[in-house]
Amino acid sequence: MLVLALLMALGIRRTVLGRHAIAIGSNETAARYAGVNIARTKIAVYVVAGAFVGLAGILQFARLTQGDPTIRVGLELDVIAAVVIGGASLNGGRGSVLGALVGACMMAYMKNRCVRLGWPSFVQEMIVGHIIIIAVAVDLWRQRRSASR
Repeated sequence: MLVLALLMALGIRRTVLGRHAIAIGSNETAARYAGVNIARTKIAVYVVAGAFVGLAGILQFARLTQGDPTIRVGLELDVIAAVVIGGASLNGGRGSVLGALVGACMMAYMKNRCVRLGWPSFVQEMIVGHIIIIAVAVDLWRQRRSASR
């Protein structure tokens, strides 16, 4: 995981595809005017994301040794919370691989603590929802503060 994270961090910072993806995330119209091929870049980003999803599926299958499409229902909310906690903006154009890893570690710790305390899963989901709300509010506050300067 750390090797893949390092490769992606370098790929985002040092490759044309990474720079174009960040540009599209920041402002798609400005990226189009700058000469970025939006469709081709989006397809390439989806291909890379699909490869990582396939790898995650293989690892999950190896761990469970059976296929069950409902095993991780709701995981996308945890992923959104982890990325937002890590400093990514839901408006796009901001975020880092290191921040996402830190956010994922924080979410894993929070989930572990909830299980250790014996809290039911609906309480954990409520906590994740509140974390997302707080992180989005902080992100909006940060954006408004930087815009007013």
